[in-house]
Amino acid sequence: MLYLEQGPSSIVITAKRLRDDGEPDEDKVLELLTRLQMEIKEALPILRLRAGRVTNSRHLPWIARKMVEAASAVGPEELTAMSAVAGAVSDAIKAFLVDEGFDLALVNNGGDIAAYSALDETISLGTADPRGGLKGLSLKIKGPFELGIATSGLGGRSLTKGCADSVTVIAESAAIADAAATFVCNATCISSPLIKVALSEALDPETDIRGEIVTVEAGALAPLEIASALQKGLANASDLKRRGLIMDAVISVKGLTASTFGPGSRIVMEERYADQKDCDGC
Repeated sequence: MLYLEQGPSSIVITAKRLRDDGEPDEDKVLELLTRLQMEIKEALPILRLRAGRVTNSRHLPWIARKMVEAASAVGPEELTAMSAVAGAVSDAIKAFLVDEGFDLALVNNGGDIAAYSALDETISLGTADPRGGLKGLSLKIKGPFELGIATSGLGGRSLTKGCADSVTVIAESAAIADAAATFVCNATCISSPLIKVALSEALDPETDIRGEIVTVEAGALAPLEIASALQKGLANASDLKRRGLIMDAVISVKGLTASTFGPGSRIVMEERYADQKDCDGC
């Protein structure tokens, strides 16, 4: 297992190669991460625009282009490409590891996971509560597979317009999952005197969503308010699933959950707690 801390990225990598016991080359991965972060920094003026305003992304570096494409696919009028930044970085590192011949590659960038397995075995990937609580999800997936998993929520690393404690999305890429988790979490916005809000720039002067009203805190919401937030989030997640953009999503508001999971899903979802040690991608 490889741990990398650089700039805004906090990355955990699990990788396995059947033909040998080789580990990922830390220097090469750091070199890649440095290049990705530099390319993102240089493209920031474009990446902070609403994705729908970026009409030509062909001149952008791969990482920036993937961010724009993900945000444009999910919510071009609402999202900026920065909504997909952590997932896109995970995707890029995962792609590098696959090119290096690894049969299993799990890249967890602060909770946004790019996962690849050529193995015929079940892998457990853990997702955490964005607030740092004990409760999370364990997603069991039988290989082979290539997908992304991202979680967004009130109190997490990014600002949100919604009141969901967490929204976990599974998609074909971590960039899409990252953007979709942000989009669905925003959809859980409800009007309530128990919800404290503020201008985004008052909380983060460097935010890419200046002028937006975001949630600071959600109090003890009434059952009907919780149900409304869940319903709004689920409607958006179900639409993304119908459009083929995501595989599934799980939404949690004040301990109650709703999901798009149904019969025939390849992924088994289980609730888990932080003291359970049965997940490989936590």
